[in-house]
Amino acid sequence: MGFLKNVFNSLGKDSKDQKECDLSCYREIAAEILDSAGGSENIRSYDWCSTRLTVYVRHADRVKTNKIKKLISGVIVKSEKVKYIVGPGVEIVAEEFGKLLPELRSHGDLVNDLLRLLGGTENIGSIEWCATRLKLRVINPEKVNDEEIKKLVPGIIKKGTLVQVVIGPGVAFLGEEVEKNLSEGHLGELEDEDIIPGETLIPLLGGKNNIRDIDWCSTRLRVKIEDYNRINIKEIEKLVSGIFKKSEGVEIIVGLNVEKVAKAMRRLLPHLPEPHFARRIISLLGGSSNIENLQWSCNEVKAVVSNPHMIKKEELEKYITDYVENGKEINLKFK
Repeated sequence: MGFLKNVFNSLGKDSKDQKECDLSCYREIAAEILDSAGGSENIRSYDWCSTRLTVYVRHADRVKTNKIKKLISGVIVKSEKVKYIVGPGVEIVAEEFGKLLPELRSHGDLVNDLLRLLGGTENIGSIEWCATRLKLRVINPEKVNDEEIKKLVPGIIKKGTLVQVVIGPGVAFLGEEVEKNLSEGHLGELEDEDIIPGETLIPLLGGKNNIRDIDWCSTRLRVKIEDYNRINIKEIEKLVSGIFKKSEGVEIIVGLNVEKVAKAMRRLLPHLPEPHFARRIISLLGGSSNIENLQWSCNEVKAVVSNPHMIKKEELEKYITDYVENGKEINLKFK
């Protein structure tokens, strides 16, 4: 069955027999992926991108990878999220995979339907999640179709503008997809009182002199701190969904209005470095997907990367005084 790895090399030929062979191979790959993922009863949903079929499973310990690795380029298992690296024919494999699971919705379809039943992206002001639930702040609760949502997921809880959608253990993966769709659409505007004032957070973080830098991504505020012991964790927890200690500071789950909060704080902290500098360096190192480990100090970065060839060294020279590469280990010193 190892010949399936070479099936994509034959794409584009005009032979009818060849096309039929290709389709049968795609079907065989789909069947083997189903078996690898622990069977239909272990699969929650699935989705695909340019080269990968992603399967969301109920129990990661039921996933078997040895056999499927002989048929495709690779398998990546991250908890309950299994990525099968299929190649350019992934859409056909995904279609055949869906035929084997006629009652199963694709992950993308579930996300799209949830957004529609929640009143659309313009009705959602913020999103976060816990172990089993999506927690959303909506603009107009009357636009949320409770009954239809209950047909898609285990449950829904509404209290004013707060909507909690019960998903189960795979909530993080679904939450990430919903968040991605929201970031690409047009979010509704929350009232000012729903946005945490920067002047409220700064004293709780130990004051202006305790904050070295502020950045943000999707829903999280990233704050570099001089002295962690000066942070009032208990008071911050009353304002936000969560706060986590990191090597150089904290990450605070603020919600989709995080950018407004971050910019408001930066205006009160003119001593901070240029925003998004860290993102630029990460991008030049090949992006977050290429970075296995990263240690960041005031004027130095130590990183371990998956593929050193993805690093854009010429562009990095604009920002650094020293570049040392030892295999996958990269040391940078800034100007």
